[in-house]
Amino acid sequence: MRSPGLTTFLASQYPSGYTEKQLAIIDAATRIFLDHGYHNASMETIAREANVSKQTIYNQYGNKEALFSAVITRNCQ
Repeated sequence: MRSPGLTTFLASQYPSGYTEKQLAIIDAATRIFLDHGYHNASMETIAREANVSKQTIYNQYGNKEALFSAVITRNCQ
């Protein structure tokens, strides 16, 4: 598990326009993808880490590929 400092750093990098839930999901997904890799990262684990339901992630992003794309886009801005 990554340090709380990384969470604070990542959250501080987000532009306005993201909801609190979107920030939590993208932040959690970033940590899980880095820790476990794309194929081993589960939506369930990301949801648990973000403290949201799995359905919330699917409502926001549709699927794991789209979530990964959002993570990459956000971290490349």
